[in-house]
Amino acid sequence: MSTTVEVILITALVLGIVVAMFGAIYAWEKWVAGSRAEKRIDDFFDRVSDKFFR
Repeated sequence: MSTTVEVILITALVLGIVVAMFGAIYAWEKWVAGSRAEKRIDDFFDRVSDKFFR
């Protein structure tokens, strides 16, 4: 595989990850923020954090 093709594939991978992150943030703000699910998720991560950082 040529260097140009590798650069294009890596760039596409990075841009795909960035787009997926923005999509996840948008979905979170649209459907999860302020809901009961957000409170349950926050409580879960608070418990995990308490176990690791005492």
